[in-house]
Amino acid sequence: LEIKSVRKSFGSNEVLKGISFGIEAGEVVSLLGANGAGKSTLIKILSGAYSEFEGEVLMNGKPANISSPLTARTEGIETVHQKINEGIIYGLTVAENLLFDRIALGEVSNLASPAKMVRESKEIMKELNLNWDDETLSGDVFNLGIADQQLLLLARALSHKPSLLILDEPTAVLGPQDVESL
Repeated sequence: LEIKSVRKSFGSNEVLKGISFGIEAGEVVSLLGANGAGKSTLIKILSGAYSEFEGEVLMNGKPANISSPLTARTEGIETVHQKINEGIIYGLTVAENLLFDRIALGEVSNLASPAKMVRESKEIMKELNLNWDDETLSGDVFNLGIADQQLLLLARALSHKPSLLILDEPTAVLGPQDVESL
């Protein structure tokens, strides 16, 4: 990822003032700054939530088309946002939540049997060393604790094998043991 002179304003308030930096493959980077420093704004640009900005974003040396969350995914960018309730759909099962974006894109039928959704979910979980049983996967996602909801969102993002994974304060709602698990 390379970001070149990215600027973003909201009215007369310039939040990002020509941000430039790069991230190499396999590198882990943390963005640190005070509230209002623009971290979340930059994340929203990279995730496709904000499509209007100045500057350039490159993936693998080529201009990235990041005009929506779907185009961000096409570019290999997955984001797990800080607010869990923005990614969890209460009233659906854990398996349906894990497969939600695939269902929305028609990759998995929304008419698939609960057993098939559980099987597909287990394949994803196996790669990530998550061990939720069939009862948990078939149950309402509301029954999961906050830490497991966060892990569910992370598993959903990782299941797409992204080139760039963005975690927006993933440990903010977790206790010490859950942070270690994450």
